[in-house]
Amino acid sequence: MDSGNSLLITGRTNAGKTLFLLNYAEYMGYKNIKINFKTDSRENIKEKSINYFRDTIVNSSPYTTRSLQIANINLSNKNNVFIDSPAISSSISYEQSVRNGMAQTLSLIRENNLILHIIDASCILNYKDIDDVDMAMYKLGKKRGNYIVLANKADIKGSIMGVNVLSENLVGVKIIKISALNKTGFNNVRKILKNRGPFLNFNLGKIPRYRFPS
Repeated sequence: MDSGNSLLITGRTNAGKTLFLLNYAEYMGYKNIKINFKTDSRENIKEKSINYFRDTIVNSSPYTTRSLQIANINLSNKNNVFIDSPAISSSISYEQSVRNGMAQTLSLIRENNLILHIIDASCILNYKDIDDVDMAMYKLGKKRGNYIVLANKADIKGSIMGVNVLSENLVGVKIIKISALNKTGFNNVRKILKNRGPFLNFNLGKIPRYRFPS
């Protein structure tokens, strides 16, 4: 099998990043999946059913993801590495594990991988509702390229307004409307990923360090 792309799934807490990873894998035909839970100092690899992971690592509590969660998903006979990353925030948490997770994410954002930026469209009514972190990510992504916005929670009533606000304000980048819960829009994600060639060769075995300013 040929090597494919590495894709960094990023966004704010509770945007639906982990659920997207798991349900996209299921959409691609997987019933079981192997996930590498990777911190700076250790790895914990688990191979379980997608149902198991949905029950154990997806919930509504903030900052549930504290480390990189790395899974391989085959697309068009290419092995794509999906990296579910800890949430980023404009504030610095008191919890060391949350800060370490954000540092991992910020380090990988600076690498030349494809960014899938997930934004919760259901809570956006006007441009003022676009979080500063999401806007900063958009500006960086537009400048660097290899960047796609996934406007999530499109299944929630009223979310179309949020999708429209994002389309009006995040200009010049690809925006795909999805529901990570119901898997709608996944066909459009698949088409985009299928048509992209490989562009990443960084080594996940040694994650570049990012340190918060003191």
